[in-house]
Amino acid sequence: YFNTYYPDGSLVGVFNGQKNPIAQVNYTTDFTDSYKANFFQFFEIKFNKYLKFRANINANFYLDKRKKLEPSLITDEWQKQNKGYSYNYLNWNWMNEDFITYARKIKGHNFSAMVGVSAQQWRYENETFVGLNSSTDFIYTMNAFAANLDLSSTGSTLSNHSMASVFARVTYDYLGRYLFTANMRRDGSSRFAKENKWGNFPSVSVGWRFSDEKFMKFSKKFLEDGKVRVSYGITGNEAIGNYDYIYSYSDDTNIVICICRCRNILYSYLKIISGCDFHIEMKIRVLYNIRTRFILCSDAGSFATFYAISFDDFRLPKGNGEAGKYGNRA
Repeated sequence: YFNTYYPDGSLVGVFNGQKNPIAQVNYTTDFTDSYKANFFQFFEIKFNKYLKFRANINANFYLDKRKKLEPSLITDEWQKQNKGYSYNYLNWNWMNEDFITYARKIKGHNFSAMVGVSAQQWRYENETFVGLNSSTDFIYTMNAFAANLDLSSTGSTLSNHSMASVFARVTYDYLGRYLFTANMRRDGSSRFAKENKWGNFPSVSVGWRFSDEKFMKFSKKFLEDGKVRVSYGITGNEAIGNYDYIYSYSDDTNIVICICRCRNILYSYLKIISGCDFHIEMKIRVLYNIRTRFILCSDAGSFATFYAISFDDFRLPKGNGEAGKYGNRA
């Protein structure tokens, strides 16, 4: 505990290494200017009543510029040194999707198909400047600290991440009773090494709306919709760092560590890793799903109450890939 004011009424800045919170609030300069921009646009071209093309374009931009000055009053007990900070955070991303769809109905047969491509990119930049001991507490910009930057805390970072995809879907149903859907995606991610960038992810499902069958007419009073669906699919996961596939090493020990399966991981001081069976791949998850769905209705005069009940049976394989093996491929 310490007094926040001296006996003469002046404000205590720092006492025994503890900063006075009242002085911090009253004398610290700290503000952030934030700029944001969002853009979305699409356009469609209809070639005929069955075939059309659509393009989606989306972009987001974020910029934060923060300035902070800790005056000499609260930097040290002798009030001889102040400290200034400047932070610039830039974050932007964009996405483009282009696809063609075809849909047609012939008597009770309903058919649709879609094929398209997409591309996305994310970029993050950060600049940090820290300065010490400027000649005044009233100039918070970095030009006042240019002669004495804290080089151990000053620096910048840059991170990029991009994805590209090709995809297709086919659907068919007869009278809305017998259902079929097939999907195929081929996705590429910059987070993986060249030989493992791309992966194939198919899925297929079949369904039966048994509530529309003639033998189910007796249930119309209490069953609005009843359907059974069985599906199979493969999904991937790119939830790793942007540059985890690159060799890494430690310069403070004699042990070189890499994110891969190596024949040897013990090398001389700062020796570049060689002979690695480097294999970062996306973990693949195979999903089996059986869904049974009922919609019950209760008619009471001019009001109707609906209840939707679904039963899902998800089956995942016991093994989910080799430990330490990641990649964007099936």
